[in-house]
Amino acid sequence: MNLPSIQVRRGTVDDLDQFLPLWDSVRAAEPGLERRVTEFQVVEDADGRLLGILGLEIAGRQGKLHTEAFLDFSQADELRELLWARTQSVAHNHGVTRIWTAETAPFWTHNGFQGAAGETLAKIPPAWGQFHSHWLTIQLRDEIEVERSLDREFERLRQEARRETQRAQKLSRVLNWSILIVVIALFIGALMYAIHLHKTHLSPG
Repeated sequence: MNLPSIQVRRGTVDDLDQFLPLWDSVRAAEPGLERRVTEFQVVEDADGRLLGILGLEIAGRQGKLHTEAFLDFSQADELRELLWARTQSVAHNHGVTRIWTAETAPFWTHNGFQGAAGETLAKIPPAWGQFHSHWLTIQLRDEIEVERSLDREFERLRQEARRETQRAQKLSRVLNWSILIVVIALFIGALMYAIHLHKTHLSPG
């Protein structure tokens, strides 16, 4: 495969015509896929042909890989490498801590996915459990640490907002005092001018 001519990107509605035969080739069972093309990462060649697709559904901090399909399955593992790298980046950007899949290709267990059971399996979003009885999963980040990191970031933003509010209040007070000083100065100036005019009017000609 000529990698320099390969592009990995997010799917768009313009890709739908190419998605349909790929989904048909794997007898895709996920509901409403036509409305979910932007969940997919795709690999396309220099001619714009989709060589492979992989869906990532996100629910909170959980992600699900689904409906992988390839134009030529002899290239599947090579394309999976590209799609998996791109998908991990997308998952990280969305704060996903764990990814699940019911895909059965050995590639996934060779890249860190393990069978889920017990407490781990209990973490899967309930809406996903109805589709598959066998799940593989991989933890990308420690969920407790992510929570702590988010709490720290929230506190940082809260403190920054408080400092901005204090700066705005200080600026408002300075501005109010400046306006008051200007008004007083104008009043004194007007009063002195009026006194000057009065004295001038009373002075003998």
